[in-house]
Amino acid sequence: MRNIRCVPYSLALVWAFAAPLPVLGQGSGPNANRNSGQGSYTKADLAAARDLFDAGIALFEEGDYARACRKFEASLQLVKGLGTRGRLAECYEKLGRVASAWELYREVEDAAALSGDTLREVVARERAKAIEPRLPYLIIEAEKLAKIATATIEKDGVAIPRGKWNVRLLLDPGNYTVVAFVAGEQFWSIQLTLAESSTVTATVPEPSAPRRRDEAPSSDARPREQTPRPFPERASSTPSGNPRLQLVGRVVVGLGAAGLAVGGYYAWDAHSLWDEAETFCTSMNQCTRPGFDKSRRALDSARNAEIAVGVGFALAAGGALLWWLSRPGEAPESGPARSGMAAAIGNGSASMWVYGRF
Repeated sequence: MRNIRCVPYSLALVWAFAAPLPVLGQGSGPNANRNSGQGSYTKADLAAARDLFDAGIALFEEGDYARACRKFEASLQLVKGLGTRGRLAECYEKLGRVASAWELYREVEDAAALSGDTLREVVARERAKAIEPRLPYLIIEAEKLAKIATATIEKDGVAIPRGKWNVRLLLDPGNYTVVAFVAGEQFWSIQLTLAESSTVTATVPEPSAPRRRDEAPSSDARPREQTPRPFPERASSTPSGNPRLQLVGRVVVGLGAAGLAVGGYYAWDAHSLWDEAETFCTSMNQCTRPGFDKSRRALDSARNAEIAVGVGFALAAGGALLWWLSRPGEAPESGPARSGMAAAIGNGSASMWVYGRF
């Protein structure tokens, strides 16, 4: 029977993705060439890569993520170790470079799939999914400019291929400068800021009078950011309260309590499955197929617990606040009294608002 390497999974990691990722960075450092697909390396390169990798681990554990990332990057220049890529992805995530982290997690997932490392593939996929709602995008609308053969667009001095115009570009959060040229002459530029979970659209206008590259960029253009609809107008409760909203609040609190109960069950199930999986593992973390299957089921139950607890907590808190807002109180200053709750579901994210007069 083929043995599969299992990695201890703490209860904290069962509840959230905030803990470090031991599977990606352990047992697969710079020397794990079978996972890299890059062939053999010299002893000098392997030794130097290992030293850089170990130094990066020490800095990472100390919380010095910027220097740790540089160590991992230098190690990857020598040896394309799968574990080093996983650790670098974690490092980027700690620094807020969510786009770079997401791309590396996907790279680790693909490489692990090719090498048959199923557990590492699963964990990398889950880490990538966890940060997907935080990814920022930039859209450069240049439909009119695309009709001009000599037109080019640069981002921070690097040309953007025409195939990436008018589509979403995945970028790390930060400040960027976008400049447009026609026949080598600048005619438009813009400075914009990307935040996590945002999508910013920069529309390139129709070319007018060209300007030299060394001239100052224009400041009249502004990015158009896609933002959620504003919150409902604040309003106060009526003197007699709102019995219907009070009933709705109680029902929502009950649903939240049910969600918390379901989450507790899945958490217990995940903990039990992991305890059962350990009986199939040796002291060297070598597990048989039943142990690996139970650990996979434990991961699924842990993810369900996280979702159920999050939804249950949100519903309970929202229902309690809705009930509180609908209590009898002072008369409104002006206009009809309003209070309520609204929810919105988007691509990979969900939001809930409770509104009323405090």
